[in-house]
Amino acid sequence: MRVNPNHTDSMLAALQRLNANETEVLRQISSGQRIQNPSDGPAALASLVQLQNSDDNTKQYLLNGSAVRSQMQMSDSTLNSVVIGLERALSLGVSGGGSGTLNAEDRNAIAMEIDGIHENLLDLANTSLQGEYLFAGTNSGTKPFDQSSGTVIYKGSSNTNQVQIGEGLWIRSSVAGNGIFGPDGASMFDALESLSHAVLSGGDVESSMSALSAARDRVSSSRVVYGNALNQIDSAELVMNQRHIQLAQQETDLAGTDMADAATKLASAETARNALLATIGRADATSLFDYLK
Repeated sequence: MRVNPNHTDSMLAALQRLNANETEVLRQISSGQRIQNPSDGPAALASLVQLQNSDDNTKQYLLNGSAVRSQMQMSDSTLNSVVIGLERALSLGVSGGGSGTLNAEDRNAIAMEIDGIHENLLDLANTSLQGEYLFAGTNSGTKPFDQSSGTVIYKGSSNTNQVQIGEGLWIRSSVAGNGIFGPDGASMFDALESLSHAVLSGGDVESSMSALSAARDRVSSSRVVYGNALNQIDSAELVMNQRHIQLAQQETDLAGTDMADAATKLASAETARNALLATIGRADATSLFDYLK
């Protein structure tokens, strides 16, 4: 039997177009994206890529700021403990400097406590976070302060790393340990050792305390650096969060699916397809469609 070919090709082509349109609208609704491929709009896609790159940079700045904040907060907290230890050592120096009122046992007890503070502050100066030493400068994988030779020696770097937390905004991620605790030969540790010896021997406690007081002031000044940096991070984070929101909105405006418009298009596609199927159903019984049932 011969099949009647009337309108077969055009009806099949129309049905394929309607199915393709419906599939595309469903994709846009499910993904929430109107533009995903170059064919969806080359110029719009290029703009979308630029927006996404800018947003990726913004997110990285936020991550950088968050990581540096944790490091700086721990550094500042550590230095606060150092200052407390130095204040106690200075107080002990006042007690140990009393001439004629202390016996050898008293001086020994005070010197031992100062030595204990020395050891505690050495541990604090070697504080690490996630495997990186806070006060080692750019040599963050190296334990910065070493006492294996009997005297505390700085093994870190005088240089510090910088981290980008915004467009054109870089901050130092730390302060080198020898800049905080002083250089070899005139460090906080040397002052503590000198004070301990002076108390024990009844020597020049006043000079040792003067050096230790200068060390305390240097540590306190370093805390100001961290405080200022933390304020910069907070300000940059506020700007970057606002920027992220703006970029996300621009991406949505450019490539996001207009759900109301998509719903209208989907309803129109379904109506047209149903109408075409109804027409096909009423076609001549000898048409190709009957043989395809």
